[in-house]
Amino acid sequence: MNADELLAVLEAGMAAHRVPGAQLVVHQGGKTTEAFAGTADAGTGEPVTSRTLFPFGSVTKPFTATLIAQLVDEGDLDLDSKVLEHLPELRAATAPQWRSLTLRHLLSHTGGLVADHDLGERGSRSLRRFVAGCRDLEFVAEPGTRFSYSNTGYILAGRCVEAVTGYPWWEALDSFLARPLGLGLADLTTPGPGPGPVSGHGVSGERVWPVPVELPTTWAPAGGVLGSAADLVAFALLHVDPATAGAGLLSPAAGHLLREPVPAAEPFGLADRWGSGWAIFRNGWIGHDGTLDGAVCHVRAHPPTTSVIAYVANATSGDALWTDLTVAVSALGLDVAAAEMSIANVEIPFTDLEQYEDVYVNGRTRLTVQAAEGGRLRIADAGGFKATLIGCGSDQFAVRRVDSTEVPHLGRFLRDDAGRVTALQLSGRLALARRAACSF
Repeated sequence: MNADELLAVLEAGMAAHRVPGAQLVVHQGGKTTEAFAGTADAGTGEPVTSRTLFPFGSVTKPFTATLIAQLVDEGDLDLDSKVLEHLPELRAATAPQWRSLTLRHLLSHTGGLVADHDLGERGSRSLRRFVAGCRDLEFVAEPGTRFSYSNTGYILAGRCVEAVTGYPWWEALDSFLARPLGLGLADLTTPGPGPGPVSGHGVSGERVWPVPVELPTTWAPAGGVLGSAADLVAFALLHVDPATAGAGLLSPAAGHLLREPVPAAEPFGLADRWGSGWAIFRNGWIGHDGTLDGAVCHVRAHPPTTSVIAYVANATSGDALWTDLTVAVSALGLDVAAAEMSIANVEIPFTDLEQYEDVYVNGRTRLTVQAAEGGRLRIADAGGFKATLIGCGSDQFAVRRVDSTEVPHLGRFLRDDAGRVTALQLSGRLALARRAACSF
């Protein structure tokens, strides 16, 4: 494929999904092809360039995992070492699960930690303080037994980087990865002297409106990196072709640790499996996805062919565009669509709706599930999230938000040995049924 072809499919998709600005970069056969178009802010009309900064959101996590892998390379860390060995501020923690929690659990989302935890201290940058504030958290599963996507776990991993290196997390990332690879990254939580990031945008029908891009400062190791699609490709090449990209920064063995499937890491609805940093998709692909305040980010890499594709966009409709791009880019010769999951078009209505009705809990998040018409369920939380759950059979469902154009995604209900519904898994996050007698 050439740059004109790549730009054509990007611009066509942006028009169809009303995405203000985006970047798309493909590396295949030793050649990198870039496309970028649109505006960084629909209000100002500032154009997107190849170096415009977009929020990576959760695609920050592989960066934090790579710092851990570098420390494993140096002999300073072991993925199976206990987190308490590195974080003395947790030694007074109350839950017994803390004593068995390892770095591998944190990186693979199998630690049983709550998805999100916020101290409510807007100005605090101290990861040590954040971690100390986790001491009384309850777990949603025993470490090493179930997958439950956790930003909290990656903030703890970022703190481990600080404890071992003596550097603040961002300084470690900049010193050990960004500068050696020549990446133009920035920290979303600390505005710098250079150009700021794109504005996020909400999209609903014909309406497009700006959305501020924000993140609690202590969440930086889980979602705070800003950069370009070209930066993402260069970073991913470190993992699929370490001998060529950033030689000496990461050994092949350490890189393999991050994409080796972890037992119990079954991220239903997100990917096929999960490693200690990378999601594992179909047909040999790895990658990660991110969303943050009206912006999206996707990266896929194929180690057998050292191919990479990265895409960033500044709209809530950017996920729908990504789905279209995987098909279009596959037609141009890079079969990234082979990695992606599909949602069945056949609806299988829920039966006995009352068995699913409950409040499902993950930390401070409360998801209320109620019966709806036509064998469907409704789900909502106090933050404004509202969606319809459409049955796909075997307690599985597609989630369709009622207030956005987001692509439907998959979730499922989980049962205990007695057949009772005891939890749901949504966006990879495990939430426990409040009325059920849950034990783990």
